[in-house]
Order: sequence, then structure tokens, then C-alpha cells
Amino acid sequence: MLLGVSDQSAGYLFISPSLPRLPSVVTSIILPAQPVLAVLLAMVLIGETPSVDQYAGVVLLLGGIALATAPLSLRRTSKTGRTALA
Repeated sequence: MLLGVSDQSAGYLFISPSLPRLPSVVTSIILPAQPVLAVLLAMVLIGETPSVDQYAGVVLLLGGIALATAPLSLRRTSKTGRTALA
């Protein structure tokens, strides 16, 4: 319990001062990537094997980040007027 609380506190102590200095777009991309990095670091540092749910979460988060950061030139307007990816 102490380890979890201290890690969360230390992480937010580092994140909080940097948020006002970063553009909101960068912040909105970096913060959702934290769980992905946590899974990867657990695999590398302590040899943890992620569950299927964790892998699914990583894929969903990376897909969402990729979709959010896709260049606007890749988007096109369909005949219905809706925006879709090319």
C-alpha cells in the first residue's frame, strides 16, 4: 500500500509543475500514455506478464492516441458531409 501511494504521489508531484508549461495538446497525449508505459516497465523491470485485459487496454490506448494525433491531411469529407479517415 505504501509503495502504491508513494509512487502515485511522486508521479503527480513531477507531473503537476510541468502541466502549465506544456501545450494542452501535448498534455492530452502524454497523460493517457502513462498506463501503457506502466505495463511496459513492469514487463522490463520486474518480468511481469501482462494479462489479456492489459494487452487490450494498451492496444485501445495506443489506437486512441494514434487516432487523436492523425494529421488532418489524412482525413477526408465523405459525400454525407461526415469526416472520416482516409
